[in-house]
This record gives sequence, C-alpha cells and structure tokens, in this order.
Amino acid sequence: MTRARASAGGTAVNGPVTPMFHKRPDFAPKDLMKVVVFVVGLLLFLPSLRVGFLLDDFYYLGAIEGHFPDHDTGRSLFTYFINDEVETARIAREGGYPWWIDEGVRSQIFRPLSDLLLKIDHALFGRSPLGYHLHSLVWWTATLVACALLFRRVLPRAVGVLALLLFVLDEAHVMPVAWIANRNALVATAPVLLGLWAWIRWREDGWRMGRALALVGFGMGLAGSELALAGLAYVVAYELLGAPVSGLRSRLVGLVPLAALGGMYVVIYRTLGYGGEGSGLYFHPLLDPVEFVTAAVTRVPTLLASGILGFGADLWFVAPGARPVQVVVGLAGVLVLMGALRVCWPYMDSSTRRALRWLVPGSLLSLLPIVATFPSDRMLLVPGLGLAAVIAAVLVAAFESMRERKRRILPAVAGVLGIVHLVLAPLMTIYVQYLLIRQSRESLELAASPVVRDSGNLETVLLFVPDHVVGLYMPLLIDHVGGRAPKSWRPLSIAACDHRLRRTGNRTLELETVDGAMMHGVFEILYRSPKNPLSPGTVIDRGLFRAEIVAAAEDGPTRVAFHFDRDLRDPTLRFLVWRNGELRVAILPALGESVAVERSLGPAGF
Repeated sequence: MTRARASAGGTAVNGPVTPMFHKRPDFAPKDLMKVVVFVVGLLLFLPSLRVGFLLDDFYYLGAIEGHFPDHDTGRSLFTYFINDEVETARIAREGGYPWWIDEGVRSQIFRPLSDLLLKIDHALFGRSPLGYHLHSLVWWTATLVACALLFRRVLPRAVGVLALLLFVLDEAHVMPVAWIANRNALVATAPVLLGLWAWIRWREDGWRMGRALALVGFGMGLAGSELALAGLAYVVAYELLGAPVSGLRSRLVGLVPLAALGGMYVVIYRTLGYGGEGSGLYFHPLLDPVEFVTAAVTRVPTLLASGILGFGADLWFVAPGARPVQVVVGLAGVLVLMGALRVCWPYMDSSTRRALRWLVPGSLLSLLPIVATFPSDRMLLVPGLGLAAVIAAVLVAAFESMRERKRRILPAVAGVLGIVHLVLAPLMTIYVQYLLIRQSRESLELAASPVVRDSGNLETVLLFVPDHVVGLYMPLLIDHVGGRAPKSWRPLSIAACDHRLRRTGNRTLELETVDGAMMHGVFEILYRSPKNPLSPGTVIDRGLFRAEIVAAAEDGPTRVAFHFDRDLRDPTLRFLVWRNGELRVAILPALGESVAVERSLGPAGF
C-alpha cells in the first residue's frame, strides 16, 4: 500500500505542525465499513438488555434506597468496607460480614460521576433494569466513537477499521457493558479516549481547544473510575515516544498539564480519605510496593494471555490451579506477537509503525494500574485498545506478505490470531451474556425459593456454599424480591473443595476441608489478606458462634470449630447446605459422627 510519509519533525505546539500521522477528515460519510462495525458492536451486545441486575447492582440499589446506613454510602455508593474497626466488628457479629473478615479492612472508592449516574438511573427507572442497560449501551457507543476517532487519526484505513472491529468483538467488554455495576469502566474510558484524540489533534494540528478539551476528558474519566489512570498511560506513551517534538526536555514539558491533573486527583483522593487496605485482592503501589511488584509479575502475563491468545483471565478467579498455565501462555503470547510484529514490520507503512511505537508501550503501561486488583477479562477494556491495534497491523501485514514463501510461519500465526479474535471472540461475547442472563434469573429464583423464604427472621447458617452468589449476596437478593430477611446469613465456608462436617458437641460443629484449604479463594481473601492469616489457636467471636482455628496449612485453615451460643437444635437456628446444585435444609450428623459435604457448581457456574 502506498502512502505519503509524514514527517516526524515539527516542534511548534501553538501553531500548525507537519503531522506525524496521515491526515484525513475526522468524519467521512463514505466510511461504510466503520458504520458496519458500529452496527455489529451494538447488535452484539443487545442480549445485555436481558441480563437484569447482578451481584453489586443489588448493593447499589439498596444503598441508594438507604438500606445500609452503617456503610456511609451517602458519601460514596462504592463503599464496601468502612474505616472503623469497632463498627466493622459489630457488623460482623450481627452477621453482616463473613466470620473471617479482618476488622482492619477498608475500601471506599472515589467515583463521583459513576455514583451520580447510578442515582439518576434509580430516579428514572427505579428497580427496572432495562433503563440502566440502555444507559450502559450509550456509554458503550461513546467508547466506540472515541476508539474509532483515535484509530482513524493514527492508523491507515485498513488497519484502523480492522482494529476497531477487533475491539468491538472482544469478549472482555461484556462485563463493562452488561453488568451495571461495572459501567464505571466505560464512564472512565470513553472520555479519556476522546481526550487522547483531542490531545493528539492539539499536538499534531495545533488545535488550541484540543488541550483544554483533552484535560476535561481526562478529568471526567477520573471522576468516572480509577480505570482512567490506565487510559492516561497512552497519553504518557504518546508524549514520550510519539509526539512531534524533539528532545527529552520538550517531551517532559508536554506532560506537565497531565502531571498537574494527576497530582490534583491523588491529593483529592487521599485528602478525602478514599482508598482501601487489608484486603488480599488489592495492592497499593505506594503503600505495598513489594506486594504490588510481586503481583504484577504473574498478573500481567495472565492478562496478556487473555488479550493476545484468548486464554481467559477469569480462570485466575474460577480455577486457581490454572494460574501457572496462564502465566506461561501469557509469556508465550507476548513472544509470538512480538515475533510476528518484527517479521511484519517491513510490510507496514510509516504511519502504522509510528502509531505502534507508542500504542504498544501504552498498552503495556496501562496494565500497571490494573494489576493492583485481581486479573479479570473485564480489566482489559483499556489495554485492549493497543492490543487491537497491533494485532490488526500484524493481520494486515501478514495478508500483504502471503506471497513470500519464506514467511510461511507468518500466515500460521496470523491464522491463529484471526481465529481467536475474529471467530471465537464474538461467540464468547454472546455466550457470556447468555451466562449472565441465566445467572441473574436463577439467583432471583433462588432468593424467592421456599427454602430461603422459610429462613425469614432466623439465624441462618450455611454449612457450605460453592460461591459468592449464595454465600455473600443472597441477603441483597432476598431484599430485592421482597422476601422476609433472615436475622443473619452466615456462611461457614465458601472454599472451592469438598468438606467434612463433624458434630463434636451439643453446641459445636467442626468443618474440615478435603484436599484444599479455606482463605484461599478470591472472595475469601477479599475480606482478609494472606498477610494476616488465621493460625491454629485463633478464636474469633462472631456473636452467634466463636470460630476456633483448629488446624491450618500454609495457605489457610483446614479445620475450624464453631462453638455456638445455643444448642444446635434451637428452633431459632436454621442450617442450610448447597448440594447437587440447589440450596437445601441441612441434616446435622449425630453427636460424635461426621458427614461428607461435596462441592457442586453454584449459580455463578463454578
């Protein structure tokens, strides 16, 4: 393909400069392919309108309606743990938190724009989820517009259209679009990408309003979610590696407005007391630098395994035993993609090469804020921008080079990438939405089921449940369907393994894991960091019972004795267990005897 080579020179910012990238009108009505891609992007996510509410959605609804005064959600809906050890202990004694919670854990996130949008949704649509989902599709459309403008600006037509298509088809976007609670990712991403586009126009064309509009977009994104920090990584990469200026000093000067905005954000965040600590899922790069770096070593390859080869990052959550494989696949994916990029480099035009010089580092840099939390496909929304660009460039260049027999390996690599991102990705996008629809329906049906309804006003103890939907979120769902709330809802274990239950006294039960340990899964370490383990001999008073750690392995307790404050036959107690895919009334073993409690899949599908 032929294209005029753009100059990499030009130092003026306040006036027109020789553009680094090819120039085309920002809006071209004849761009039929982009229109088709937009239509595909909307049609592909129409099933999300049937998802309904999920998990944290019920928490936010309850918070808006004033059901959780202890959580100070009037300040921020995104308040998960309060900064008060005494109050946290009191809530845990009443059954509001699982028994293993560390009283020092806290988490309150600064997302004022997303907070406001949820409240507006509730004012307009109440408890009808359709309006919320339509609103999410608006933000998805805005994200696609921003992505299209950016790719149009920095990539040649064929590569840009294919990159946009890859971005649209990516199953990693299902949760931000289909899960209302995760919409904040789109609220952060859309304005930041629009800001990046405006920033480049300021740098390339001397568009005076570009810098101001860019800073507005960046600020709006930061008000939407901390994920905007990942988006700003592209701005940093562009300034250091792509801006049409010469000399390190000039490049650093270009970052001054961005640094000032970032500094203001950090000051506001910390001064107002936002942030979190005590959880095993989140690592602060400044407060926990060693843990953060250690986590990044495994979490970055895990995310890249999904972003490059489609080896789902959510396996980190669903199947912890697969984590080493994810790391290996991620490293292999990087080597394959970088090798293909090197081979394809001569077949790319100058504008593609110049764009990739900062888009690829920007994508990698955007992973750093993300690895502060556990790997998940939904965290690839921002890094996926650069990955879509480089994969599209490789696919287009591979097609151009197919006539050269000495490059036989390149079509094979391109074929794998094409199958993963153009065939499997849209199928997975549809399938994951189907799973979410089913999970939402089954969860609400369970909340309205007789076994749950009959637990109203009772101290409800779950001997074992397989996942967070039943173990942690069910009280929120019961409230949503208008059922009688249990006096408390207390899971004894949600560890992903079989258990054995022993009755060692009239008031005592012992729960032992089989081929596994507690405090190892995501929703266990969410409430207590492995840095603050529960060792043998530890006794935790939770009102209804005292949990005594009897035995523990290196990664968590393996046997826990629960000493109740009343006889186990007391009518105010109700014991439930998840067995064969449903919640049932548990039959306790006789004194001195034990029974096996086998694990089966829960509503979340694992």
